[in-house]
Amino acid sequence: NTPAAHPRAGHTAADVIYVEPVEAGLTRLLAIFIGDLPKEVGPVRSARETDVDLLANYGKGVPFAFSGASSFTNRVLARGSQKNLPHGSVPGYWRVRGRSAPHNLMVDLHRIAKAAGKDVIAQDVGVHFGEALAGGTAATKAVASWPSAKITATYDAGAGGYRLVLDGRKEIDALTGKPIAPPTIIVQHVISKPSGNRDFLGNVTPIETLTGKGKATFLRDGKVWTGTWSRATAASPTRFAVGTQEFLAAPGQVWVFLLPTTRQLTVG
Repeated sequence: NTPAAHPRAGHTAADVIYVEPVEAGLTRLLAIFIGDLPKEVGPVRSARETDVDLLANYGKGVPFAFSGASSFTNRVLARGSQKNLPHGSVPGYWRVRGRSAPHNLMVDLHRIAKAAGKDVIAQDVGVHFGEALAGGTAATKAVASWPSAKITATYDAGAGGYRLVLDGRKEIDALTGKPIAPPTIIVQHVISKPSGNRDFLGNVTPIETLTGKGKATFLRDGKVWTGTWSRATAASPTRFAVGTQEFLAAPGQVWVFLLPTTRQLTVG
């Protein structure tokens, strides 16, 4: 999340957006497009090791568009179940004027899907939709912070979702000019540990533990619930629960914040 990366384009159409920690305490977004494939999405950035586990429970052969990766990360990507289609390997990428590199790389997801060679039907990833659970506590604002990044989510009943401010900048879609307002936010509290990789400045790449179980915080309809997440294997769906009941998301886009257990979430 750097100023040059804003405004992002095309992510209104994403079904699920993950916020994952990367080097130097920053975050990156991994956007999952299932139904709608925009012809312009970006800026496209490099892959991370955590992407492999995030994509694994969507099924085998999921097309993965990214700008490139370190040699270390490429070895991890090669072991994943996703189909890697980075910039330079297939048509569909281009650079736009008015943005500085590397924040100017865009992608046409129709062309990426064609390059993938076959359709992939997303399997159950554990995010299910339905009526809100009983209870919950009124909460119109949540703030999640990483060492060098912060997201503020404020519920807007008129928009039917949460207005997002990332590092002081309103999250809008450059294609529509409208703010992003996901109806559901899941904060998945995860163990974050250093991988064997470092960026060119020597910063260690974090990797998130996405199997096992942990605490989760759920936001929808201006309310908050505290519960759990669990995932048996990388290929298994992630189960979200409040007590013995499954948490159900509101229809529409879902954002999942991968927040290290060492970081605080403020809700009020």
